[in-house]
Amino acid sequence: MRVITICLALLTTSCGMRTGQSSRQNDLSLPYSDKNLKIRIERLAKDNEWRVSYKFDRPIQAFAFDNTFPARSKHWVLEDSTQVGWQFSGDTDLVIGKSNQPFDSFSMKFKTIEHDADNAPIIFFSDRSSAIYTRAVTGYEMARSGSSWDIFQFSPDLTFIPGENEHVVVGGEVSRTKLDFTDSRRSMGFYAYFGNIQPQMIDGIPYIIDPAINNEVKQIAVSAESKAIAYFRSQLGDLPFTPSILMRQRSGDPQEASASGAAFWGSFLINIYGGKPDAKSAEIVSNAVIHETAHFWNALLYQGRRMDTDKKRLFSDMPESTYDAWIWEGGAEALALEARLKIKLISAQRHAEIKNGLLKDCKDALGTKRVIDADADGSLEWVPYHCGKFLQLLIVDTIAKSRPDFNIISLWKEIFTASPDMQIDNDVFFAAVKKADPGLSSDRIDAMKLFLVSTADKLDGIVAKISAP
Repeated sequence: MRVITICLALLTTSCGMRTGQSSRQNDLSLPYSDKNLKIRIERLAKDNEWRVSYKFDRPIQAFAFDNTFPARSKHWVLEDSTQVGWQFSGDTDLVIGKSNQPFDSFSMKFKTIEHDADNAPIIFFSDRSSAIYTRAVTGYEMARSGSSWDIFQFSPDLTFIPGENEHVVVGGEVSRTKLDFTDSRRSMGFYAYFGNIQPQMIDGIPYIIDPAINNEVKQIAVSAESKAIAYFRSQLGDLPFTPSILMRQRSGDPQEASASGAAFWGSFLINIYGGKPDAKSAEIVSNAVIHETAHFWNALLYQGRRMDTDKKRLFSDMPESTYDAWIWEGGAEALALEARLKIKLISAQRHAEIKNGLLKDCKDALGTKRVIDADADGSLEWVPYHCGKFLQLLIVDTIAKSRPDFNIISLWKEIFTASPDMQIDNDVFFAAVKKADPGLSSDRIDAMKLFLVSTADKLDGIVAKISAP
């Protein structure tokens, strides 16, 4: 059982916390609360105001939010402040009972302000409709145990209520009244859309498409998305959920277009920057879309590990990150490159050009650092993408010497098999590599691992060892 330390100022002079007893644990190995939690999320009619209400079937002593951000202390107001109060300590946002008294419910209102840099949980569309990130409102039970505190997670029941004349979109469901959702994978946050943009249903998936997006860009993005989903379904199997696709317009050069995105458990957000695309911009947009689509599959393995990184701000003594972003992001990049070739968005010649430039891209991104440094160093944000993609495709090419039909899809099938508990790290990854080709020597696999802890000036020699006949 993992022991976690956190300071609850004003509540106790002790900084101790220990986990409670439970046999049911999630990806963080934290015990579940024996209490049920219902969360009601409403978008109110005026000024993009929201109300979030919490109801526990039995009283608790404190509630800790999943994440922290400045907007709570600025804009979030408790409606029942005689019973509960806020505590903001920099690394935790808590609701606590007044005079240490337990409570079984509370609610809060907050108004969102567009372009507010602190307004983390809400994203806006051009028509002022918006989507809320569910992990902004979920959290943990805090239970006092002597001079220490125990922490328990919830699998909350969420209810989403749209504003007047609006609809709400959660995953593959759309409603003008309310939607209920049981978050059995509590750690998996997603965006729920509230507004008037009419969902476009494509292959059973609702697309919320910002009306400000250029028509040509929209066609490129939607076509890439629908083709990629069909391709990955055919190669890796169907998803255990129906996602929703949110596409919104951001500012940018009106003569060009680019894109960024983020995949979540059940929803996919794509940001479109700028306007009419040229050929280069069209490639950037389609690659961003397909990269995030690939995360719908490898996210099934990675979301739990990702929580370790996210939790560092809340829990001060979490172990070093096991996020291994080079597997997660590099895998999505490599899968996207394969998909773009197979669904004929790029030619075989262009595919080869991209592959031939990957090692240079990796070296340029690394500088004097190492691939594994990227998990803790924000200045290395492109390293997992470039270096992870290069290494995974190099491994695929190495295995393909003995298995000519082996490709990046084959590698990820091996990873799925090697990680039935939906967890993955370097050890699991390389176990899958060895299983894919039992003939690989330990020296060759050691060279693959050495790639991750070497600086750019050492990579040519390491690559030669990996790819040697």
